[in-house]
Amino acid sequence: MASSSFTHHALWLAPATSIFLAGYSFATSQNTTSQIADLPPQQSTPIFKRITESSFYTVLPTLLVSSAASAILWQHSKSEQIKRLHLIAAFSTFAAIPYSGLVMWGSVKRLVQISEDSELQLKAEQNLEARQLLRKWTRLSYINTMLYVVGAVAGTRAAMLL
Repeated sequence: MASSSFTHHALWLAPATSIFLAGYSFATSQNTTSQIADLPPQQSTPIFKRITESSFYTVLPTLLVSSAASAILWQHSKSEQIKRLHLIAAFSTFAAIPYSGLVMWGSVKRLVQISEDSELQLKAEQNLEARQLLRKWTRLSYINTMLYVVGAVAGTRAAMLL
């Protein structure tokens, strides 16, 4: 492992940011989104929209820092076992981006549409569409949480092996 100050900081930054992301993702899913699902769409969808927009500014930069730190550590590691752990950490954390875009985006997009249209809100109240989408988003978000946990565990294990 290169002994530069940057790689030393990256060694602790990578798993710490993955741990933060796991906690943030779990808290959003468990404590917030799952709690608003039973509210009327006129209340729940605007709340969801605000959560999604503000989360974007927190999650994306943190996710990129975590993945980049793990990738840098992978590049500078000499041990194959440690390299493998850093690679797992980088990929599992970064995988949340394509997962969110490919799997979760449809629900997010529809909930945002409902939040911006009072007619859609009334329709979603009658057919429970918003409630179902919020519950689906919560379930899908737990997978993001697990991706971050894998990154945190792999990064922490790599740091412990040094």
